[in-house]
Amino acid sequence: MRRAETVEAVSSVFFFQDQIFVVVRQNHLEAFPGYHAFPGGKIDSQDHPSNSSSNFPELNPIHLSALHREMKEELDFDLQKGIAEGTISSIEPLAEIAAPSFAQIPFRNWFYRIDLKESPEFILDEGEFASGTWMTPKIYCKHTRRESVDGSST
Repeated sequence: MRRAETVEAVSSVFFFQDQIFVVVRQNHLEAFPGYHAFPGGKIDSQDHPSNSSSNFPELNPIHLSALHREMKEELDFDLQKGIAEGTISSIEPLAEIAAPSFAQIPFRNWFYRIDLKESPEFILDEGEFASGTWMTPKIYCKHTRRESVDGSST
């Protein structure tokens, strides 16, 4: 059996002061329904190096283009405007996670830390997210630990 093509994605971990922005996925979604997550999504054919900001030349330009598109779609947040206006102080690679070889759907996800100088008004895509909130990384880890142990999303 031929293995499916790897799905590549990017996610944004927004930091403001000592908190991160976390979303709760809608219960009707096929992948990780009701789970806490970071906004982001699949890299697709419309993501091109020319669609990204040159303020961060050390970053993968296709990833940056995908981050910009996904944040606009999911949070109504304009990453390029935030860079231009100086409300984003930095964007840095945070982690890269790949599915194990036995996974039904192979995927690779790159997480980017985005440091903010002020807390934006995110407008959530209600088709994807039930809610979104700022919390400390410690609280987030408690939520994800509970989700991985018992499969609950509360």
